Amino acid sequence: MMAVTEQRIQSDYLQLKQIMKLRNSLGELYNQSGANSSRYINLSLQLGALEKQYIEEKIKMLDEQ
Repeated sequence: MMAVTEQRIQSDYLQLKQIMKLRNSLGELYNQSGANSSRYINLSLQLGALEKQYIEEKIKMLDEQ
């Protein structure tokens, strides 16, 4: 089984922090201008891509174990 390193924990923390920041920004933007603004759509796409990347990395890590 692969050992969890401090570097991997730090990387996960930073990725999750970035995802949460985008989610919060997305919620605030939705409250201000709704879901039809170009900024909202951009942030939504960025968030989706980050979440997908994070999940794919975790699946790959589990497959390697």
